Amino acid sequence: MATLGCKACRCPLSTKMDIISGLSSFAFETGLNEDDEKLLYLRARSAGLTFCGCAHAVYLCNLVHSLRCIIKSHTAKRDSVASGGHHDLCVGILGMGHMGKQLLLSLLEMTGIKSSHIQVSTRRPESAVKFVKTGVECFFDNRRLAAWSDILFLCCLPSHLPRVCADLHSHLSKHCLVYSFTSAVPVTRLARLLGHDFIVRPQYDFVACDTADVWLSCSHLTTALKDPLLIAASCPVTMTGGISLGLNWVCVVLYSLLNICTSAGLGSCDALSLINSLFKEKSTLAVQLNAQNFISSSYASSLLTEEPFPWISLTDAQTKETPLLCFLSSNTSMQQCISAAYKSLLKTPVKLEDYIPVSMERSESTSELQSRLSSLSFSSFPGIPSEQRCDSRPTDRLQNTDLSQSFTQSKTNMDETKEDSEHHSEGNEEAPSEPAPGEGAEENNSAASCEKKAQMPPLMPPATWTSVALKELKEKLRPEKDSVVTVYRGDIMTVNVPTVPEAKKVCWEFATDGYDIGFGIYFDWTPVTNRSITVHISESSDDEDEEEDLAAPATNGDVEKGSKIQTTKSNLAEVLPVYRQDSHLLVHGGSHDFPGDGTYLLKFDNSYSLWRNKTLYYRVYYSD
Repeated sequence: MATLGCKACRCPLSTKMDIISGLSSFAFETGLNEDDEKLLYLRARSAGLTFCGCAHAVYLCNLVHSLRCIIKSHTAKRDSVASGGHHDLCVGILGMGHMGKQLLLSLLEMTGIKSSHIQVSTRRPESAVKFVKTGVECFFDNRRLAAWSDILFLCCLPSHLPRVCADLHSHLSKHCLVYSFTSAVPVTRLARLLGHDFIVRPQYDFVACDTADVWLSCSHLTTALKDPLLIAASCPVTMTGGISLGLNWVCVVLYSLLNICTSAGLGSCDALSLINSLFKEKSTLAVQLNAQNFISSSYASSLLTEEPFPWISLTDAQTKETPLLCFLSSNTSMQQCISAAYKSLLKTPVKLEDYIPVSMERSESTSELQSRLSSLSFSSFPGIPSEQRCDSRPTDRLQNTDLSQSFTQSKTNMDETKEDSEHHSEGNEEAPSEPAPGEGAEENNSAASCEKKAQMPPLMPPATWTSVALKELKEKLRPEKDSVVTVYRGDIMTVNVPTVPEAKKVCWEFATDGYDIGFGIYFDWTPVTNRSITVHISESSDDEDEEEDLAAPATNGDVEKGSKIQTTKSNLAEVLPVYRQDSHLLVHGGSHDFPGDGTYLLKFDNSYSLWRNKTLYYRVYYSD
């Protein structure tokens, strides 16, 4: 882009234009052969997927934020506010690749969510420095992000998913809504890996059409998200441009809103009223959702007005035919209401003050008002009050729907929620319980490991450095056969370096050809029995065998299956977390003083690369 102005009159240089506009030699298509030109449609498809993914995520966040605000207002009017929590929606983003960055920009620009209530976990926090300036906190701790988030967006590669799920497993709150952008991984498998059923996974389909080029104008996403034409093209109910999503996604979003009301302890009558109000304000059509639209008619007919809806498994809602899907498919008026709400919520970010009653605002001080409205944290709802349960409800009333099994199980879970809340703190800590048959030994070992872990001395940080002598190091190491290796795409190479009595520290240097590589160090406190330096290569696969392995506790020392985070079940301690290093530009080196008897694990991580093998030049040695 160039800025033009009049030098003669010294007028402001306010007119901007593209200086390469109209120059065919600079066009993207220039130089493409006939085979390549056949793939040009993928440009529009890629832009459309990014736009629709971000737009639909913004829509969901705005809906959830709106509902939470209405719940606070509704609860405040009744003067019955529960204790604890804050009113702000906490949004987490796991992964800062292309999709993660575009999503973050969209949330900052198109929602009323405060930047201080958005956190990002990424293997390369340094790549998100510009977002830190806006107030977004960036770090590399997937567990911490899972425990904090009300909505957690997964923006990682499919090859990373098993390890990511191992990190998140058992650290997600029951009420944390997980939204997955990870392709080629069905929601059923994702639910098994996470041990979690509150998951939304959009399933986009492609159809041939003449209007697909509409997405090519999405070069600047935040600007495109304000374009009425593109907003209309991305509407989930009536999508155009060769991409479709379908009513199933809309149903899942509505079921998630219902679960939020259930988590807040709202009766079915209040829950329906609040959800209907989200769409009534955005449309002139008088369409009301009722209980029969969400659950079977037999269950709905016996549901008391003050009794909460059952917890709905979103996994079942996305894989089975639901009453809500049948209703929406045949009701065009409700589809129009949803479309109107979609377009409105994208244009107008949600603000909490829009939902605060005027009488309250006048009668209470600011601090008192904030205290009253901070009661219903979405991440810490206490569960369903005992007086609102109906334990005697016969389960045969749930048999007239495909979701009956899910509803029956959810009813049991609801009845147990209160009891569980007495043993669980407001996080993800698990209460002590009687060990199941065959599990006592494992728990005792875990407890012993934790006790041993607590006795381990803290590790000092390593000394690290970089050098521009890239060429010199490569020339020096190239003749040494074992010092030049190929770390294949998807692989992790671990160099096991035991401590030796003749030295006091371990040292390392490495560089790569052409591309970066991940690097980190861990220390295994297990007493050394073999003083030999060994190398281990592990593959990052996505098959079912690995999935089953991840479902079980990680074994000691098996850092490739998640135990690098689950350090309470091993003797591992973190010296340097794995980060991608620009080792193709600079030599990276460092040293670390022996903390005691044990083995260093130097990890060269190429698991994030789907296509590129990395040529690695490295050396590890001891020093006094």
